[in-house]
Amino acid sequence: MKDSPSTADEEGHIDQRAFRGVPAHLSQLFDAVAHHDPERWNKWRKKNPEKRPNLFGANLKRLDLKDFDLRDANLRRTRLDSAFLSGCRLARANLAEASLTYATLNYADLREARLQDAQLVGATLNDANLRSARLNGARLIGAGLNGAALEGADLRGAAVTGAGVWGVHTDGETDQRRLVVNLEWWDLLLWIVNSETDPRDFPHLLVDNLETAHFISQIVVNPKLSQVISAATRVMVLLLGRFTPPRKHILRLMKAKLLGLGYAPVIFDFSRPEDRDAIEAITALAGLSRFVIADLSQPKSVPLEAYSIIPYLMIPFASVIQESERPFSLFAALQARYDWVLPTVSYRDGVQLARYLKSAVVDRAESTLRRLRVRRMLDSPMAPVAARGRRR
Repeated sequence: MKDSPSTADEEGHIDQRAFRGVPAHLSQLFDAVAHHDPERWNKWRKKNPEKRPNLFGANLKRLDLKDFDLRDANLRRTRLDSAFLSGCRLARANLAEASLTYATLNYADLREARLQDAQLVGATLNDANLRSARLNGARLIGAGLNGAALEGADLRGAAVTGAGVWGVHTDGETDQRRLVVNLEWWDLLLWIVNSETDPRDFPHLLVDNLETAHFISQIVVNPKLSQVISAATRVMVLLLGRFTPPRKHILRLMKAKLLGLGYAPVIFDFSRPEDRDAIEAITALAGLSRFVIADLSQPKSVPLEAYSIIPYLMIPFASVIQESERPFSLFAALQARYDWVLPTVSYRDGVQLARYLKSAVVDRAESTLRRLRVRRMLDSPMAPVAARGRRR
């Protein structure tokens, strides 16, 4: 649990030995904090527009600075650990080398702020405005950046292991080169204890994309990886088909229906990964899926995808096709040879398919999955001999 905001450290006083700013500015800030009144500070700023607050090296740990106007302030090397800065105006502020471990900066305005080499371990910056901010070398280990605006931000060399990056906004000007992802869970524990630890002193990878860094963190720096994979295979469904507008419309309708049923459908309509062709990528996704649904209407790559999945992965393979069309040649042979390939369901239009998808496709796939699980158990060397005899 984060420390609650306060004005004093554990000994009842605030250690300001590292302070190198203007004492009058610091006194003005603490006066407003003591009265729980950010407007005291903000009015002082308005009356003194020529004064740039200089709080260099100040100890502001655990302070409640919500809604404070700290635009253009010199906050270099300040201690803002566990400070509450939600909604704080920090545009163009100098926070280089500042310590903001476990600070709360949700919805803060950090446009063009300088955060080079700042310590942001465990900080939350959800929905913060970080457009054109300079975060190169910052420690963002375990930080929350969900929904943050990062257009034009400089993230070069930032340490981002375990950072939450769902829904972040980036553009062509966002510099994500050489992001540091460490490879050991123990490293993260060290940063929690000592945020001064340099992430590059431990085994690490360098990647050029926040989403890639997040994925690697989940896969490599995860002591419960088997649980993550099991969770994925419980809900993921791979959807295959053509990506022309009419056919993709059908895939999207199936996706919407599956989401409503509690599944996590994936449509493979994105660029293939480097060093992997499309078939390898699709096969990998199929291996993580609960079952596969393929639209066989006007097939292009689906036949090759089916031949790459069905013989090698014993998972339910369901298929649908629009009325008046026929499955591609030899699909019947796959159905006859592999009993995890379900009978093809025909549909008149997307509305009808969505209406009957659960009963005609999903329920049958689930029934097949249960049957396959029993088969795997009986075929296992650990199964009782009598049971395996009955299987034969």
